[in-house]
Amino acid sequence: MALCTGRLSFHPVPVLSWSNCTSGTGKAITVTVKGRSPALAGLREPITCTQVTAVPLRPGRDDATATSAVPIQQVQPPATRPGTRAGFPDRSGGHRPSESDLVISDPAFSTRLRALLRETCAFVGVIGFDEGPAVLASLTSEEAPVHDLHLLPEAPFKAEPPHQGTVVLVARTLTDLAQASLYSQFLPSARHLYVEVAQMAEPSRPTSIDLPPTKPWRTMIEQRIRRGRTGHWSIETILDQPADLASLVRACTGHRAPRARPLVPRVGVVGAATQWAAGTSGYALAPLGVESAAPGSATYPAADLVLHSVPVAEVPAWGGHPRLIERRNAGTSRPNSIFPDHRQPLHERPRPQDLPPVNEYLVNPIGFRWETTAERPIMSFDGRGWSLHPLTSPAFALPASGMVTDTEIERCRPFRSVAVDWDSHPGDAAGAAAVVALAAAGVPLVAHGPMPRWALALGEELNGLVGRYEPSDMDDPLLRELHSVRLRRSALALHGSASRGPAHGVPSALGVDDSVSVILCTRRPTFLNSAFAQIAAQRHDRVELVLVLHGISSEHPQVREAVAAVHLPLRIVEVAASEAFGDALNAGVASASGKFITKFDDDDWYGPHHLSDLLLAARYSGGDLIGTQPEFVHLESPDLTIHKRPGPSERFSVHVSGATMLIRREDLRELGGYRPLRTSEDRALLQDAQRRGGKVYCTHGLNFLISRRSTGHTWNAPAAAFLRNNVRQWHGVDLGPAIAADTLEDHLKAQKGTVAPR
Repeated sequence: MALCTGRLSFHPVPVLSWSNCTSGTGKAITVTVKGRSPALAGLREPITCTQVTAVPLRPGRDDATATSAVPIQQVQPPATRPGTRAGFPDRSGGHRPSESDLVISDPAFSTRLRALLRETCAFVGVIGFDEGPAVLASLTSEEAPVHDLHLLPEAPFKAEPPHQGTVVLVARTLTDLAQASLYSQFLPSARHLYVEVAQMAEPSRPTSIDLPPTKPWRTMIEQRIRRGRTGHWSIETILDQPADLASLVRACTGHRAPRARPLVPRVGVVGAATQWAAGTSGYALAPLGVESAAPGSATYPAADLVLHSVPVAEVPAWGGHPRLIERRNAGTSRPNSIFPDHRQPLHERPRPQDLPPVNEYLVNPIGFRWETTAERPIMSFDGRGWSLHPLTSPAFALPASGMVTDTEIERCRPFRSVAVDWDSHPGDAAGAAAVVALAAAGVPLVAHGPMPRWALALGEELNGLVGRYEPSDMDDPLLRELHSVRLRRSALALHGSASRGPAHGVPSALGVDDSVSVILCTRRPTFLNSAFAQIAAQRHDRVELVLVLHGISSEHPQVREAVAAVHLPLRIVEVAASEAFGDALNAGVASASGKFITKFDDDDWYGPHHLSDLLLAARYSGGDLIGTQPEFVHLESPDLTIHKRPGPSERFSVHVSGATMLIRREDLRELGGYRPLRTSEDRALLQDAQRRGGKVYCTHGLNFLISRRSTGHTWNAPAAAFLRNNVRQWHGVDLGPAIAADTLEDHLKAQKGTVAPR
């Protein structure tokens, strides 16, 4: 059978379709723009492709291998006058669609999904696709309805017939699947459940599925997880008793919804305000006057805070209990909405609080890459939203709504930088929200052209960071990572869902306890002044210092002098010199009161953002133990600072530096504290945490430098051990004070260092 029907697609989303296709060769076909096409955004007329060769499909092959590129010998775009915006914008390098840009393929859905849709399904739902239910049109019969979860149903979806047949949910990305949990009250139950994510980014893949231990799930007969080579991911569950689809959705996204996420207030969403519930444990409610409108009874409040885009008269109020806040997603065109229509410029009063929050549990720095290609694509407006145009890989578009997903972030990871073409964009809230999301993920953004006034919606600091560097500056991988860290830090501090206060519409009634107890255990009073100064310089404002004096008295003159200058909450614990170092640390933990515990080594160097960046990583990663790799080391004997890459950062790992570990106090106590060892107590804690199923997350290492003197260390390692895998060296320079003073960038510009010998 020859490929005679299908779609002409621009990787990875089908955007064009053809007619008059035959199974012969050399036939001319007319191709018309049917949907969104970043590559051909400027085209408003049909284009003609000639010399198309049909490709036979062998039955039984998986989608990952059955999709074949069809050679297109010639692409004839409509004539345009010089300077017009046809195809890619001229500012992107003059690139136009070519043979490598266009392939003929079917959507990258799995063979299993196709087989299920050929049968009679009790329910089929989609979320995250611009085409909506039409994305499955070629796979389902006209009689089988496909529900778009973005369109809030008037009543809960029901499987027809009840509890019989297969219930199917297809999401474009994991971010979209997580948003489907908002509609959990409306999703059906069945004995056969199937969930597929069409574009699953590698860092987002679930490694475990934690289902509730209720009776329906204990009747499970079979559960199968599949990962296709085209990027799709699916889970299929068969049970003896009907189970709810919502629980399966939550189980698939639970690894990206960590326990650090605030659960109060209980957030309800009515209408099209879903983006404003990002990062919360909210759920959708139906407007009043609709049968089976709100979960719960008419008297029991299902929400404490209701975000709505419908008139107030249609919002469930439960006698005035919840706080009602009007919020509309980017792109709404209703009069007097908080956002203008997405085609109208946002120039009058651009403010950060007018942008929806970023869901940092899904859009974050996880997966940041040190090694990159030489690509520096320009991100420009394609008539509907932002699109990126790399020269050696397919172009792709960001969602027009501005709700960037984990998949778009992963596609940006190989780029050395992304230049924002401000001048090409009309300036709307969706455009600003997309830039904020890229910054929150640590994508190295630079400005292409002057910053417009509407970019002030990003916030003053973030606005300045985007315009700080030229693309060529990102050739220095260390400066590139430093820029990425600053972008994510600024974006998540202002726009992260956990950072939004009452003025932004999603307050936390109880607040978030992020207090940190810093354990400083020392035998050397001469190091106290420097260590205290670094702890006091931390930008995090809820810090408690626990000083453990290991074999020295609090009445020691140098101790008394250093303590007198401390203005932080301070607890002093004295431990006999005969006690093991692990026992001394446990004495400090027993005296600590902070929610988190970390320790500082008295002779190392810590940057002022060290604690706040660890806490930020704990929030977006959901890790149980957070730390960094020891990337910077100063060797006293040769007076040499080295930068090494012992492993990738922004990853779940099995090892982090003991001098940087951050862990919840309750978790540390459940592990039994530090083992009573004289050395290697940090390594033992790492092993204990992982044996108990804890997740270890490694964030960036730009806030920490190990200072290695000739003698006096509990861990005696030769200098040669630190010289392995180093990528840069600074002779006669100690970068420790620069890291402590947050002036590393100045030293990088003044002394780039030398490439380490291999």
